[in-house]
Amino acid sequence: MMADVDYYVRLVVARRVAPSLLVCMIDDEEAEVRRVVAQRLPRDGLFRMANDRDAGVRLEIAQRLTPDLLSRLRDDPDWRVRYEVASRIAVGEIAELAFDNDGLVRDMARSRAAGRQERLGEFPA
Repeated sequence: MMADVDYYVRLVVARRVAPSLLVCMIDDEEAEVRRVVAQRLPRDGLFRMANDRDAGVRLEIAQRLTPDLLSRLRDDPDWRVRYEVASRIAVGEIAELAFDNDGLVRDMARSRAAGRQERLGEFPA
């Protein structure tokens, strides 16, 4: 049923199948199915979906990755993914996001970097 022609059947399967079997559905043609897979897939399989063609799927991945693994998504084409990265990545890895093209991403990165400087007693000139 993982390969059923009806996407809704595959969606139901993705919601109910054992998480260890979800790897078989990583490349489903339907983004909604892949988003469910991204939500339920064991963490060690998340990187296999990090380059998904759908930004919503990549956002799910970014929300589940631990902060130390987010650097791979720092250059994502979608601002929502980069914003998630900027809000959770280790502050030591945030510098390039402080110059992001998107204002919200840039503001988040700069805010977190400034907070780190204040905690360390470093104040920008």
